[in-house]
Amino acid sequence: MKCLFLALLLLGQIGLAQSTRDYAKQMRFPVQKWKMKNGLEILVHEDYSTPLVSFHQWYRVGSRNEKPGMTGIAHFFEHLMFKGSKKYSADDFEDLIQANGGVNNAFTSYDYTGY
Repeated sequence: MKCLFLALLLLGQIGLAQSTRDYAKQMRFPVQKWKMKNGLEILVHEDYSTPLVSFHQWYRVGSRNEKPGMTGIAHFFEHLMFKGSKKYSADDFEDLIQANGGVNNAFTSYDYTGY
């Protein structure tokens, strides 16, 4: 009985995975893409359904670039972005973002770091 239940459960998961893939194919949207001389890639998707702007900056560096015994460096550098600079304090930067209706956040992953 347990084997039958597990088999039916697995078959259901296969169908769910297929329908998720089909849905993802339907969700494609137009993206304009440019590549700068320095290798920077810019992707733009325009959607006028709401009066909002979203900006994300991603770097192709993450924990995969770290060496054994030197882990956490990518995450450390992510946090340095919130410490300010010679010209702008951390509060100045955050105040500027918030004064324009923005939210500031960052994350580190295996393959990339995003702001």
